[in-house]
Amino acid sequence: MADGIKWIGEGQRVPLSFCPHCNAELDGCSGIDNDARPDPGDFTICIECGAVAAFSRGLRLRRLTKREQREVAGDERVLAGVRAVLDARGKKHC
Repeated sequence: MADGIKWIGEGQRVPLSFCPHCNAELDGCSGIDNDARPDPGDFTICIECGAVAAFSRGLRLRRLTKREQREVAGDERVLAGVRAVLDARGKKHC
């Protein structure tokens, strides 16, 4: 498992939404180190492109605000999740 991630939670269905970065259709998510269903404002990582997005009301995906971008920049679990997706997709990352 990637550094900073102990386990991946049970998959959860969410309303169909589109990644605000790559436009991938997404209708599910899994928690990092929990099985919780997402709430508005929670972060997620696109399984297709590795970009971080947030859930809005109605659990649709949206781009992060500037404040949220600063918040996730230091979250080791989010960074590890992004690295894991990019590694799985064979994409380069910093």
